[in-house]
Amino acid sequence: LRSPWRLVAVLAAGASVLAAVIALAFTWTSVNAEPRNIPVGIVATDSQYKSASSQVGTDAITLHRVTDRASALEQIEQRDLYGAIILEGDPEVVIASAASPVIGQALTDLAPTLEGVHPGDAPVAITDIAPWQAGDPAGAGFAAAGFPVVLTGFLGGVFISFLIHGRTRRLTTALAYSAVVAVLLTVVFQPILGILHGNPLLNAVTIALTALSGTGIIAGLNTLLGRLGLPLGVFFLLLLANPLSGFAMPAAFYPAPWGEIGQWLAPGAAATLLKAHSYFPHQDIHTAWITLAAWAAIGVLLLLSRHGHALVRPAPVVAPVDPAASAGSVR
Repeated sequence: LRSPWRLVAVLAAGASVLAAVIALAFTWTSVNAEPRNIPVGIVATDSQYKSASSQVGTDAITLHRVTDRASALEQIEQRDLYGAIILEGDPEVVIASAASPVIGQALTDLAPTLEGVHPGDAPVAITDIAPWQAGDPAGAGFAAAGFPVVLTGFLGGVFISFLIHGRTRRLTTALAYSAVVAVLLTVVFQPILGILHGNPLLNAVTIALTALSGTGIIAGLNTLLGRLGLPLGVFFLLLLANPLSGFAMPAAFYPAPWGEIGQWLAPGAAATLLKAHSYFPHQDIHTAWITLAAWAAIGVLLLLSRHGHALVRPAPVVAPVDPAASAGSVR
């Protein structure tokens, strides 16, 4: 049988619109993202602060006065500041490349102009307290790792939705899949590629919870809503949560309020945790852990909400008939 022309037209138009939406979702954040009022500390006298403020002269950076260098370093390590300008004592610009290469480069470029602000002829030193590791010198690997981490949830959710029948079996599959894929990705990203650092167990737990949240949401919505749940889950995970995750750039770079929204979704919390484990061990990440665990719990509850029906059901098993027994039963 040939497909009716009306169906051909509808499917072609619908697929084109879907492709455009996907393209928009994956590009609009990059196109519109730029640093806005990024907090940078400054240790300076009143006159030095005024002079430095005029030298900065950009909306990308907002200077926050800090009492001393030690306090500035502490706030950078906790990710409350993206860098610091030290003008009292030995002149210095402190950057954290892993927090934002863009802000780090901007502060580095600003250093020569600050020499006139500091009395004396000493050049302004550049100190990077959180550089990218040797395995990922420009941070491109960490940015690229975000999509595979999110993709694990998508693949698991689609796999369970199509093939696994039964509420308990779906939950068991989701838990086992998330644990195994977390170990494999941690091995690939940490010892093999050198993208992630820090405690490998914490990295694995972060990836496992991210995979469980995505798998549970996609397959759980399928469990709860039927066929409509699968595209809704995919839309939420790949077209909303993934572009706002913050793997490729800091959340502060996104247009408001999208950066903040992204941090309250599972991929955004995962990006915060993985970067903290690797580069900012002093950062307060309690909120990120709670956020990620909450999304994983939501996925589990969705999976348990109803008896899950696989979209592709296996053929029924028919017991073979014994011809002798069948013949003997006829009298």
